[in-house]
Amino acid sequence: AAHKSYAKKRRAAAAAEAYGGYDEINLNCGCPSPKVSERCFGARLMLDPERVRRIVSSMVRQASKTEVTVKCRIGADDRDSYAELCEFVLACKAGGARHLVICIHAAFLLNKCSFFFFFNRGRRSSKPGCGFV
Repeated sequence: AAHKSYAKKRRAAAAAEAYGGYDEINLNCGCPSPKVSERCFGARLMLDPERVRRIVSSMVRQASKTEVTVKCRIGADDRDSYAELCEFVLACKAGGARHLVICIHAAFLLNKCSFFFFFNRGRRSSKPGCGFV
């Protein structure tokens, strides 16, 4: 099934470039939404830097004239150390991304229906359909 997600992203990158007018095509590896992460996209991609490298590489090959960028968080789940962030950044770079946008919040994807964020002011939780508690 993973090869299908690569193919979809390659086709999307090719379509965006063919349409034209875009400064960049962005792979979002930062969305902590359970709806997104339970399908192994968004912030859950941060748990597999090699997969992100392959996805970025396939997008870069299809969109050779448009910059492919990555948006991520400082970490996800227990992969939130500086060394693990560096591993993720280097995987993105190896795939061909030249620009990353890194959100200062870490995403904690505890299960399919809840997640936590760390903010500079301390720990807050959020559940789907609810505001910050």
